[in-house]
Amino acid sequence: MTKGDDGSVSSWTSPEEQQFFAELRAQHTLFVFGRKTYEAVLPPFVPGVLKVVLTTNPNEFSSSQKKGLLEFHNLSAKEFVKKYENKYDTCLILGGSRVNSDFLEAGLVDEIYLTVEPVTHGSGVPLLARGSLNDYDLPEPEVTALNSQGTQLLHYILKK
Repeated sequence: MTKGDDGSVSSWTSPEEQQFFAELRAQHTLFVFGRKTYEAVLPPFVPGVLKVVLTTNPNEFSSSQKKGLLEFHNLSAKEFVKKYENKYDTCLILGGSRVNSDFLEAGLVDEIYLTVEPVTHGSGVPLLARGSLNDYDLPEPEVTALNSQGTQLLHYILKK
């Protein structure tokens, strides 16, 4: 679960998690978001990095679209892969819950990085729109302590 539409993730994530996430993002040049996640975060343009927002209403964002930097599409997870597979070797799925569920259910996820912060939000947005990680036949994750305050990184390797 995340805090929700609070785009200020740094207000509740640890510096160690932020560093890990920055390093992970630096390894990818294709990111995919759901509309709500995109609107909550409004990620900046980065030369050489394409951000794709999956939405049922891509025309609503036609004025924001910048070919090769920020694109909006109404695609299923499999349609997304078909469109971009010959242009990119990897993709970083940044959520939200519907996008996460769609890619997992389509069998298109190789790895999951899940950070557990010792923070209680009370309510927020679940990781998946349908079900939970327990509904998938996931291997045991590699667990890494990121700091002494209790932040843990769970790394599930689904495919090699």
